[in-house]
Amino acid sequence: MKLKFTDPDGLLSENNVEFVRRRLLFALSRFDSKVDTAVITVRDCNGPRGGIDKHCSLRVILRSGQELFVSDQEETVEECLARVSERMGRT
Repeated sequence: MKLKFTDPDGLLSENNVEFVRRRLLFALSRFDSKVDTAVITVRDCNGPRGGIDKHCSLRVILRSGQELFVSDQEETVEECLARVSERMGRT
C-alpha cells in the first residue's frame, strides 16, 4: 500500500506522519491485497483561531479502481487522523 500526504497548511510533523502510517497499516492490514494507494489530506479550516477546525480526509484507491472516502473534523490533527483511520477500517 502506498501512502500519499497532502498538507497545504503545514500541520503534519514527522511524528504525525508516523502515527497515521501505523494507524492505517493496523486498520487496513487485512485488506492489504486489495488496497493500492491511500491519500491523506489535512487542512486547518479556521487558521490560528483554534477550535474544532482540523479537517482530515482519507481516500483509498483499491486495485480494482474503486475509491473509498471518509473525512472528519476534530480539534487536533492527531484526533482527526485517528478517527479517519478507524472509520476507513470499518468501511
